[in-house]
Amino acid sequence: MKKVIDKLPEIKIRHVGTLELDEFYRWMKRWLKFKGWWKGETNEMLYDEKINPNDSKNITIRWEVTKKQTPFLFGRINILYMLIGISRKKVNIDGHEIKLYDGDFEIRINTTVERTDDEGNIRKIFEETINKEGTQLYIDDIFDDASDLVNEIKAVFNQYA
Repeated sequence: MKKVIDKLPEIKIRHVGTLELDEFYRWMKRWLKFKGWWKGETNEMLYDEKINPNDSKNITIRWEVTKKQTPFLFGRINILYMLIGISRKKVNIDGHEIKLYDGDFEIRINTTVERTDDEGNIRKIFEETINKEGTQLYIDDIFDDASDLVNEIKAVFNQYA
C-alpha cells in the first residue's frame, strides 16, 4: 500500500493553434526517459479517440510515470493530454510542406510524493536516522522535475505561438 506524503497542485498548460503533435509526443517520452521516469509502454494508462462530425478529433491520453528515490519513497507524475477539435493542417515553412495539427491542446500534470505504507522498523530507521535530511531533498528533486517538465512544455508551445 502507498501513502501520499506531499503533492503539488494540478498544473494546466494550454495551447490553441498548431502543433507538431507526433514530434511533441516523442519528445515527451524522451524527456521522461532521460530524467528516469519513463519505464516502458505500460506508462500509457488511457488512450481514447473520438471523431467529431466535422472530421476533427478529440483525443484523451493519460500517462502515469514513477521514479523511485529510496526503497521507501517515490514520485508519481500523472500527465493528462486533452486534445480537442484537432485536425491535420499543411503548413509551408521555408519551402517545405509540414503536416501539423491544429486545435486546442491542454496538458494537466499532477505530481505526488508517496511512500510505502510499511510502518516497520526498517523504514523508520532509514528515514529518521540514516536518511533524515535526504527525504526532503528527494521530495524537492521530484518537484523540481515536475517544474522543469512544465517549463519545457511551455517552451515548446511558445515555439508555435
